[in-house]
Amino acid sequence: MSRKKEHIAAWGKALSISLFCGLPLLAFSPPGAGEEEIPLMDEAQYMAEYPVVLSVTRLPQTPAQAPMAVSVIDRRMIDASGARELFELFRLVPGMLVGIKDGGTQAVSARSLSDEYSRR
Repeated sequence: MSRKKEHIAAWGKALSISLFCGLPLLAFSPPGAGEEEIPLMDEAQYMAEYPVVLSVTRLPQTPAQAPMAVSVIDRRMIDASGARELFELFRLVPGMLVGIKDGGTQAVSARSLSDEYSRR
C-alpha cells in the first residue's frame, strides 16, 4: 500500500472513531445559547389531558383513577367496521391481539393470555 493510501486509511479510522464516540455525547449536551429547556410534565399534568369518565359506580374519575378501561363495541361500530365475524371485531379493542395461527385457526389473545387455555 502506498503512503498516501495508508494516510487516508488512518484518517478514515480516526474520523470513524471520533464520530462513533462523539455523536452520542451530543445527545446529553446542555442546550445552547438561545435554546430553552422544555419543562417535563409530572404524572398529574400528563393525565389532566384525559377526559373524565364514569365508572360503574357513576363517580366521575380520570382514567388514572378508574380501576379498568372498558371498550364498548355498539351496533354502529359493528356496522361501520364491516366485520363478519367476532374475530374481526376484536381488532378494534385495545389490548386484544388477533391473528391466524397454525392451520388457519383464528387466535385471539387478551393481555398475553391466549385463547387455547380459556376453554379449559
